[in-house]
Amino acid sequence: GGGGTTISGQTVTLDAAGDVNIDANGGCINFNDDDLKVAEFLSAGGGRLRIYDDATSSDYFNINVQANGRSYIVTEDNDGTVGHLDIAPNGDLTLDPDSQKTIINATDGLYFDGGGDTYLYEHSADILRVIVGGDQLLQLTESGADGNEVHFKNSCAGFTQLEPTYDATNTNVDFRHSNKQFLTFDGGNI
Repeated sequence: GGGGTTISGQTVTLDAAGDVNIDANGGCINFNDDDLKVAEFLSAGGGRLRIYDDATSSDYFNINVQANGRSYIVTEDNDGTVGHLDIAPNGDLTLDPDSQKTIINATDGLYFDGGGDTYLYEHSADILRVIVGGDQLLQLTESGADGNEVHFKNSCAGFTQLEPTYDATNTNVDFRHSNKQFLTFDGGNI
């Protein structure tokens, strides 16, 4: 029929020894608090779980599933751009894609200080910049046949100083371990 069934009361409890199946032929299952929608499952155009901020019902969190299992996590701040997504596991956060690629969109920054002024980003094609404290310290450029460049922008390269052991006949200074060596000459030929 067209009427449907209403169950009302202070509390409704489902306590099943087996599964609970909800079969809504309209393509949407709504969860309301009084008359305010707080969540919905929608099957049209893929699958979607949307959870609303029950204070406004215009801000929400989405999980969308498309063809081949491609999934999107989306936040929406209806009147601004502060629909942030915080991930705070009580343990490790592991990214382990089968493709072995973790992708950040071109020109987006990867921040290391809570979103302040220390980050990595692709400035333009094949140019990676390292910004620390708001200063550009390093630029890595891949230039194909023109060679590659590591450019120390307004900064220097620091090395730990090593002190090789002097031997009057044969003293080895091994720059594989540091580019800064201090050798005390103590007689003999050099």
